[in-house]
Amino acid sequence: MSNMCRKRIAVLLGQPEEYYHERFLKGFLKEAFARDYDVCMFAMYIKYQNSPARCIGETSIFGLVSYDKFDAVVVMADTIQTEGAVDRIEQDLRANYTGPVLFVDKESKYYPSIHIDNYAPEKAVISHLIEKHGMRDIAFLAGKSWHPHSIQRVNAYKDALREHGIEVNEDRIFFGDFWYTSGESLADSLTSGDGKLPEAVACANDYMALGLAKRLVEKGLSIPEDIAVVGCDCNQEGRHAPVPLTSTALDSYNLGQNAALRVHELITGKTDPKIESDMDMFIGGSCGCDCDSAKPRYYTRDSWDTDLSLRSMFSPLNQMDEDLLAQSSFTGLISTIFVSLNYIRGYESFSLCLNPKLGEAGEGFEDRIMQVIRSGSDGNDKILADTYFDKKMMLPELYEKREKPAAFCFMPLYYQESTFGYAVVSYGDKEKIITQEYRAWLRSVSRGIECYKRSDELIGSNKIAKTGITTDSLTGLPNYLGFLERAETLLHLMKNNGGYMGALAVDIKNLASINGNYGRKEGDNAIFTMASVLENVFSSRNCMCFRVGNDEMVALRITRSPDDSEMLAEKDKLMRMIRERMSDSEAPYDIDLFYGIQSGSPKTSEEIERLVNLAISKKNTDKANDMKLLGKRELSGEEMKEARLVSEILDDNKLYYQFQPIIDVRTVKIYGYEALMRADVTPYMSPMSILRYAEYYDRLYDVEKATFHNVISEMKKNISKLSDGKKIFINSIPGCMLEEEDIRVLDEYLEDHPESIVVELTEHSEISDEALDKLKEICEKMGIKTAVDDYGTGYSNVSNLLRYQPDYVKIDRSLIAMIEDSPQKQHFVKDIIDFAHDNDILALAEGVETEDELMTVIMLGADLIQGYFTAKPEKEMLQSVGHRAADAIRMYAAIKYQEISI
Repeated sequence: MSNMCRKRIAVLLGQPEEYYHERFLKGFLKEAFARDYDVCMFAMYIKYQNSPARCIGETSIFGLVSYDKFDAVVVMADTIQTEGAVDRIEQDLRANYTGPVLFVDKESKYYPSIHIDNYAPEKAVISHLIEKHGMRDIAFLAGKSWHPHSIQRVNAYKDALREHGIEVNEDRIFFGDFWYTSGESLADSLTSGDGKLPEAVACANDYMALGLAKRLVEKGLSIPEDIAVVGCDCNQEGRHAPVPLTSTALDSYNLGQNAALRVHELITGKTDPKIESDMDMFIGGSCGCDCDSAKPRYYTRDSWDTDLSLRSMFSPLNQMDEDLLAQSSFTGLISTIFVSLNYIRGYESFSLCLNPKLGEAGEGFEDRIMQVIRSGSDGNDKILADTYFDKKMMLPELYEKREKPAAFCFMPLYYQESTFGYAVVSYGDKEKIITQEYRAWLRSVSRGIECYKRSDELIGSNKIAKTGITTDSLTGLPNYLGFLERAETLLHLMKNNGGYMGALAVDIKNLASINGNYGRKEGDNAIFTMASVLENVFSSRNCMCFRVGNDEMVALRITRSPDDSEMLAEKDKLMRMIRERMSDSEAPYDIDLFYGIQSGSPKTSEEIERLVNLAISKKNTDKANDMKLLGKRELSGEEMKEARLVSEILDDNKLYYQFQPIIDVRTVKIYGYEALMRADVTPYMSPMSILRYAEYYDRLYDVEKATFHNVISEMKKNISKLSDGKKIFINSIPGCMLEEEDIRVLDEYLEDHPESIVVELTEHSEISDEALDKLKEICEKMGIKTAVDDYGTGYSNVSNLLRYQPDYVKIDRSLIAMIEDSPQKQHFVKDIIDFAHDNDILALAEGVETEDELMTVIMLGADLIQGYFTAKPEKEMLQSVGHRAADAIRMYAAIKYQEISI
């Protein structure tokens, strides 16, 4: 028979090899094949995902379905728990499909549905406790109160009690979420007071029963001697528990059979009698029985072959991942995948179909699909060249002649939100579903394609690798560029879940004080703590957090209302968790936050940016108001002493500067000096403390003015030492641009000594776009070069690097310290240097303190070196590099640039 006249059914689901899903599908295939239907399964790997990007990658497979090619569609809705996915499928069907549709285990707004019997299995296990063991005080742990399965099982519990003359006590009914933790929580509740324990707890599924039993045993109780525990759905974990769970299986095979009969009726109008279910109770030991169903059994294989002899996916000899990682060409990649087909043999046919651009053309599948591998049970395996077909066909083999019906399983190949293509496997007319081995093989193929793409990008691109440029090195959070890259993903999820979004911007109130009193390391610890707690609070797949700069971070969350109520609740939770974290730590300070919240319904990624900027603006207003209040509060005695000392320093201009040489790697000569602020007072007053109290007294401008005037004065005194073009790097405070009178003093000096000053833009304060534009204009007009300081931490992140477009980038000491022992730091620093060179920016490694650090940064391509290994800061401007440092620089530079060997 030609399959051109054979009808075809589409089945949409998640996690096909899961025990109950597999049983359903086998029952469905049995009856569908008996009525000569082809079946195409479009499947996600798992029911739900833990990130927005994976939600997109997994559900992409449903975008492949050409509904007009099917005579009916079955949606196993309860197996697709990705938020919004089932609703999108339902709306898509309603808009684009006129054929029959059947929903399984979930009600539909528009289509008929069929449900598994949740009532009889639950009632049977409750009745067993009553009739076999004489128990009458039985508690019940249900799932979510609104879930249809939970409602049916609660009704079964109540009816079982009533039919045996037992009054239902509503206080003995508890609700959970069908997961282990619900059982653990109930165990805590039952044992926390003086109340009497029930004789038994019946749980609506085995997962909750396992969690309950585990926690009860941890609290010193015995199962079933002190309390009996039973489940419902009879999974493998429950059967093999330390005390096997008594439980009743849900007959998903029977549900699959009857679903196929119902679809046949919807297509043809012919009704077949319903197939009755067989009740299957597993008698374990958790109820008090003698494990009648759990007696030792020995299972035999169907074949004499073993995992080792067959070199299966789970064989210790499997090196598929290593082989895929080694490929740097597309031909090598496909050839390696082709050879690895031996791990998944046993199919009737297999096809590998790819997007020609491997996910770079946007989400989902391209209009033209490239078939690269076709394999059959007859050994007719081929790597195909230039074989393309229209996406609407899904697979050309569907339209070939076959004598018998067949099932095809379509699954996506993806990494995060990037969809590479899909794989299609068929076991012909066998009632066979994919295996764990096949799933693992597809995962390896997806990882291999992603690694190939990254390798190709690194080889063919001069841009900084995304993992470096889009991730903040201190906190591990995305930075602003990372946020921009992920904005579209979040927007996609928002459109299908709630329709609103909230932004929470925060920074640490007392970071300057922490840095000044306890050092920069403690300041970094405070930033890391805040990032960690923020990520913990906003951890669901509908959220993302990123670091804007310094201690400023933003969390985004998809919400269900346009007001700020949900984000305010999250803010309160964040502050509570920070207080708890700090109370448990040994840190000598507390962390308090400024915050701003903005909610809305952005339609584009640009509107998400505006949402974020509004939240930041509100936070900064909160910060400004707080600073005004701070100015009015009374300082402590110790603070007052320090504040007066800073006033004296600024009033009497007691600032002086030490000069640390910056070395040119290629010439091994002093390129310039960084002017480092010091105070001529006793006791020692750190620069951070000076800035702190200057900001307190609104005198940051006085610091800025004194710095430029004093440094220019020193430059005039040392004019002969700077005559050969050496530059002075001066730290500037963004937002404190010199006024015209002071600029004239600077301009007069620069007229005679052009391009002798480099302004370092520090992370101490924020700078607006308007102020930045003005700064650029002044610097360009006066011939002043600019540098971004402390790159890799603080405000000096990639977003600022791209905004400033400086002449120099100073790579922070935190990235340089012990870089020789850290491949991650080496990778990140190399990417920074490559990006700098691509954009005509000189890369300066600051804080170089050892010869190993010196060697590593030179080999990575640093142009300039600054640090204690080459020279310490001094009042006098040194004129030459010490012999030891000079010899080391000269040797490693020769190795780097002349490629000599040691």
